[in-house]
Amino acid sequence: TLSKLSSGETLPEPLVVAANVAATNTALDGVLATVATLEVLDLTPKPSFVVTGPLTVTTQLHAAAYFPVVNERYDSITGVLTVYDATMRLAPRSELDLVLGAPVLIGFEPQKAFAKKNQAGGDTFPQALFLSLSRAPANDVVLAITSSDAAIAKATGGMITVKANSKTAKVVIDAGNLGTATLTASKDGVSQTATVQVIDDTLSRSVTALTPAAVQVAPSGMVTMSVTLDMPAPSAVGSTVMLSLVPNLYASVGGTVLVGPNTLTATFAVSATATLGAETLTATLGASKATATIDVKALSGLVINEVDYDNIGTDTTEFIEVFNGTGAPYDLTNVAVVLINGTTASEYSRFALGGLGTLAANDYVVLGSDAALATVPLGVKTISLGAGKDYVQNGAPDALGLIDSQQNILLDALTYEGALTMVTVKNFPSMVSFVKGTALDALVADNNATVASLCRFPNGVDTQNSSKDWGVCGVLTPGAANLLK
Repeated sequence: TLSKLSSGETLPEPLVVAANVAATNTALDGVLATVATLEVLDLTPKPSFVVTGPLTVTTQLHAAAYFPVVNERYDSITGVLTVYDATMRLAPRSELDLVLGAPVLIGFEPQKAFAKKNQAGGDTFPQALFLSLSRAPANDVVLAITSSDAAIAKATGGMITVKANSKTAKVVIDAGNLGTATLTASKDGVSQTATVQVIDDTLSRSVTALTPAAVQVAPSGMVTMSVTLDMPAPSAVGSTVMLSLVPNLYASVGGTVLVGPNTLTATFAVSATATLGAETLTATLGASKATATIDVKALSGLVINEVDYDNIGTDTTEFIEVFNGTGAPYDLTNVAVVLINGTTASEYSRFALGGLGTLAANDYVVLGSDAALATVPLGVKTISLGAGKDYVQNGAPDALGLIDSQQNILLDALTYEGALTMVTVKNFPSMVSFVKGTALDALVADNNATVASLCRFPNGVDTQNSSKDWGVCGVLTPGAANLLK
């Protein structure tokens, strides 16, 4: 029984605590504290972040409107110190508890740019060069930019101004001799660099890459490829790259592709025949070459590709990976992942993918805890299940699947640690089996003793038979191709 003793009492003043003490003294559990002069060290527990101490700043009581970058400075952060998994954490109560310092230097974009010989006060190309701060300053910020070789390239005037209420400023370049110079900008102890290569039309260009370097395409399908040069093509006529296929039986491609004037890349199409087989694509410019493989094969659909439902210790890094093996972009508007409770043979969670838009061919979506998503490669589409634990049940048995929520049909499914053949899914007209072909053996399972996941192997392959398509992977690869070991 709880009894209210009083109300409207004035909160105590926060205890001022040094960062190293706040990070280690578990006796401060539950204390309202102010920690001053902090620098952001790590963002991997996003949406939490780690500052000097190291001390984790959590969203337990308040999610900050602005998420910082590494090296961001806070004059102070006030919040409630708590102990979680034997680690001290600081939970701000509101935006007023987060007192940011001055914006920090993020860097140049792009990291490598090009300028024309003897240009004066001109833009780099094919992209203009910009320098960015972490957020817009309240007042203009003047930054000096030095050059490793001013005779080759330097920032015009040796400085730029990032205007108030703007995060970026364009860097214009004075260029002289052919060659490469490194530009350096510094602010508050943080330095960032970019390279500027000065070129003209007399220099020889080379092919550096065909992308993607390996691609699968369905019979009679088509894939878009790109070729990249080491420097922008000549400003007068561009660069004509020769294209060829060997053995030239399973696909076709135009004989050339033009990389336009002052550009680095060009795209072109490769069309597959109706016959299965592999081709080597070669792009040639002068003495330079780049190759890629084109594999014409029967592809799978949109599939569950990997799941880690049982972690070592507490289940805080669970994830589910979806793979687009159709060979074409897939509209996710009506697609959802459903989780099935084996005890009731019914749905216990649903996560809509529609907000992600379209998933490109051979790309991934990863749904997972924030800790799991911190390991996903940049550029991969993700959906956060939250900062907690135990989002995916541990089986004996349980299941998960992909559904079309408009047509109320099952697109893909996996039951693990047993078979579920009569499952109730919300809005489906009848029960449905989550077993494809022969059920995965109950002994082929995730576990809490070793790092492991259930995965399709070979990656993305769907023969409509769970017992053949699925196995245990000893390497976790959320957002990347599966590896058995």
